[in-house]
Amino acid sequence: MPKSWLDRIELGLIFALSGFVFWPNAISSIGLILLLTIRIIRVKKTAFPKLHDYWLLAPAVVLILAWGFHGFAADGQRELQLWLTWIAAFIYFKSSPFKAQFSKSFVLLSFIQALVVLIYFTFAEPMSGLGFSHQFREVISSTFHVHPTFLSTAWIWAAFICFTQLTLSLRNKVLMGSILIFMAFMAGGRMPLIATFIVLLIYILFQIKSTKAKIITASSALLLALLNIFFNPVFSERMNELNALDTSYEEGQMLSSTELRLGIWKCSISSIEENWLFGVGPGNTRQVLDNCYASYKQVEFFETEFNTHNQYMHFWLSSGFLGFTALIGVFLFLLIFAWKHQNLPLLYFTIFFGIICLTENYFSRQFGMMFGAFFFFSYFYSTRQVK
Repeated sequence: MPKSWLDRIELGLIFALSGFVFWPNAISSIGLILLLTIRIIRVKKTAFPKLHDYWLLAPAVVLILAWGFHGFAADGQRELQLWLTWIAAFIYFKSSPFKAQFSKSFVLLSFIQALVVLIYFTFAEPMSGLGFSHQFREVISSTFHVHPTFLSTAWIWAAFICFTQLTLSLRNKVLMGSILIFMAFMAGGRMPLIATFIVLLIYILFQIKSTKAKIITASSALLLALLNIFFNPVFSERMNELNALDTSYEEGQMLSSTELRLGIWKCSISSIEENWLFGVGPGNTRQVLDNCYASYKQVEFFETEFNTHNQYMHFWLSSGFLGFTALIGVFLFLLIFAWKHQNLPLLYFTIFFGIICLTENYFSRQFGMMFGAFFFFSYFYSTRQVK
């Protein structure tokens, strides 16, 4: 098959893969497998990373060891399978010539996805009076079968790429970026918005030279943050919860989302303290946490599956101190590598992803694994910014 046709096929698959946020899991997985197969066929042995890069697979290796050490729990297999995505992305993006195209396509498809959701809520008769509320998140989840926090994460990162990495006309940047930001606010993910604000401040410090431009950009970011805090019900609700915390967890107490989250973290920490060295093994964390939740005598902790809601604590609980160290080590290495090589997209993404992992187990969901793996490795193996 001529090289030009292979290029077109690979570009088409890259475009499809960049829409992973909305696609069914199988479509994205098949697309990644096809891309990896094409890369290996085209460049053979040079498709594989150099030996000194393989330590980026350390978290997956430690998880596998912990899984075996603790008896190969059946539920652990599901989590470990997700790391195949990490490994495939690690190999594919090493030699892929289409890293920039992936980011561009991600922004375009995220914009289209945001438009689709916006149009749905604008014209769908059942939602005509919905407004800007927490119910918006519930309807997104039930209608589009995507967690609203994940949409917020994807759309706000797409907006950041649009404004800071793509070469577009100002009109197009404002159009695409503003819709992505607005819809990310509507989706209501708090930590992704906080993480983006922090990353944007670092971007202003490092990459904007004009003092006037720094002031304007920082003021605009601060204004957006304040508007979100005061007018986004999801944020204002959390602020009100912080002012009325009650962590006594008495029977019959109606828990706020903040009190529920604090209870989860309390059990996560106590479970880690009891198993700090070797952890409990992938697939066993839920039972350990449920045993702790039972001490609260609160039915809210059993209405759904509550994991640690913190990626770092999950790694420590599931694979012990070695697993926690491996995860932190990878993040620190990526930060140091990005700073040393002035790979600023990698620097910003590592900070962004590291922050959002404070409140979600992203590596325990296909969206989180794909989102992290695709951008970590497309940036890691790129020596230039997206143009």
